[in-house]
Amino acid sequence: MISAFDKKVVLTGSAEEEEFIRLPHEVINRVKKLDELAHNTSGIRARFYTDSLNIRILSDNDNISEYAHMPISAHSGYDIYINNVFKINVRPLYGKSTMDEKVELQQKRKKNLIDIYFPLYNNVKSFLFELDRGALLERAENPQKPVLFYGSSITQGGCASRPSNSYANMLSTMLGRNIINLGFSGSARGDITIAEYIGSLDIAVFVYDYDHNAPDTEFLNETHEPFFKALRKLKPDLPVVMMSRPGYERWGKTAVNNTAVVMTTYLNALNSGDKNVYFIDGKTLFGTYGRDRCTVDGTHPNDIGFERMAESVMPVLMKIMED
Repeated sequence: MISAFDKKVVLTGSAEEEEFIRLPHEVINRVKKLDELAHNTSGIRARFYTDSLNIRILSDNDNISEYAHMPISAHSGYDIYINNVFKINVRPLYGKSTMDEKVELQQKRKKNLIDIYFPLYNNVKSFLFELDRGALLERAENPQKPVLFYGSSITQGGCASRPSNSYANMLSTMLGRNIINLGFSGSARGDITIAEYIGSLDIAVFVYDYDHNAPDTEFLNETHEPFFKALRKLKPDLPVVMMSRPGYERWGKTAVNNTAVVMTTYLNALNSGDKNVYFIDGKTLFGTYGRDRCTVDGTHPNDIGFERMAESVMPVLMKIMED
């Protein structure tokens, strides 16, 4: 059996060696409310080349959470991609935390790029896979710097139908870039410790979206710009994309007021001479038609909503990377 931590496997999105976790323990010790959510594996991905005809996956998830609005395939399943094309989702049986699944990758032996996207809302205690005897296993490096996303449950991936359909993972596939997902359901509160951690990383772009986790507009106003300024002290030239929440129809005045707060941070940065800031109004993220089909509850996007978000954010990221 082969571990996801094997040197021939490229594991992205995990902050520690030999452990599936999105923040280092030293950061969690300073922001203890993120301990459980940091163990959720959203954005973590295993990548490698192989010519195997088959792959067998054995995983042990910490538990199987029961969500009324999100399927097991997303919060506890794994998406397998072959050469950037979706092949299959594998997940534990209902009520089970372990999984042993064999998948046929191809019928004729040839070298393929394999990506395995990890669960969005579950902790993975162990992940092993097995290839055909004698099959090739090779690292699949991506030298480009990753894009980092920080935000709410929407950023974490709630409520996609499967892991690769979160908007951050969609953008990873569309852009051919690794990502780091720091979406923390209900718990992204603009903590300065997180800004300082992000400032310590070598990343290409920072997408900044925790509007939905601010208890009210006053809290967002008190934390949004200080978070940005703390990051700017460490990364004066890092491109930063500021976003406000989608789903205006449900949130009305709160959405309008919170968007104004995010816009103020953006305009203040521009007026200070900062040329590496970008703003996306959350009202535009779901497009102009069929907006009522974009969420499961007026807040959390379904696959349609996430696709529209990815399509809205992608041109901004493309422009940054071209510059």
